[in-house]
Amino acid sequence: MDGPLIKFLIVEDDESQRMILKSILKKNYTCEIKEASNGNEALEQIKIENPTLILLDLSMPQLGGTELLEIFQTNPDYKKIPVIVTSANNDRKTIGNLVNKGIYDYILKPIERHSALNRINKVLSAIFDGFDPLKNHHEASDKRPKLLLVEPDKYQREIMDKLLGNKFAVHGTRNGTDALAAFEKIKYPYILLSDKAELLDKKIVTQKIREIAEDKVFIYLIYSDEKTISQKIFNFDGLIKRSIDPEQFRKEILNSLKVIDE
Repeated sequence: MDGPLIKFLIVEDDESQRMILKSILKKNYTCEIKEASNGNEALEQIKIENPTLILLDLSMPQLGGTELLEIFQTNPDYKKIPVIVTSANNDRKTIGNLVNKGIYDYILKPIERHSALNRINKVLSAIFDGFDPLKNHHEASDKRPKLLLVEPDKYQREIMDKLLGNKFAVHGTRNGTDALAAFEKIKYPYILLSDKAELLDKKIVTQKIREIAEDKVFIYLIYSDEKTISQKIFNFDGLIKRSIDPEQFRKEILNSLKVIDE
């Protein structure tokens, strides 16, 4: 890996949000990740070693993100550390006040992988002269086959990533438009399409993507109810029934995609 080692500090009281951020960072950067559940823990971490970049939640117990930013402003060493705030608050006035407190950027919750990566890469490009995300991107040397997931439900996307992450480099998208944009950049050989997707999304995936595919692309529909299957309208290479048993569901997918589960 040619890129620099990036030291991230995630300051977030919600463990599930920390897990989402860690997953994004580990899959896309050569990095070390430290965690803190409040501002006081963050200060202790920073005393040990300054991070390259801090991902900071605003609402936390004991010492919140806004208060921590104010402390940073009074400390010449801490003030130099780039901070990206993560919050569900999209109020312009709030964001403007945070910019005045020295933040570099802002990631809106619920966190979406592509949006978060774009903002993180923008900040890293400002930190490292000539920073190239591709050189620091694990997918560049990832030998796992690439799989594109089209699933409107964020929770289901996270579950699929956990189920298949050891076998596939999974890229989750919310709809057909996002899937098409992702496919134009990387020609994924496998696509899993949720039956929860809208009809237009199914049309984009089964028709538009096939039109621009340079090689064979295998598109499978994941369904819960047979009544939702539109096999006569859309051309799928296979159907995979969603199971309430995660391990059984995983085996069904691997069997359909003809991947040996070792």
